[in-house]
Amino acid sequence: MGLCLPLMAADKDKEEFEKTKSKAEKGDRVAQHNLGVMYRQGRGTGQRDGSKESEAAE
Repeated sequence: MGLCLPLMAADKDKEEFEKTKSKAEKGDRVAQHNLGVMYRQGRGTGQRDGSKESEAAE
């Protein structure tokens, strides 16, 4: 049972990411900010190590 918890959290993060992204694309400023934070933290993006952020900076 303990092994399932990280996977459940990842699914929840992905679901939250998709909802936030949808709102951000519609112009919701709070969602745009939150989406940026999620990208920075790697939540819901499938990349938790910040490599997506570092690639964008190059």
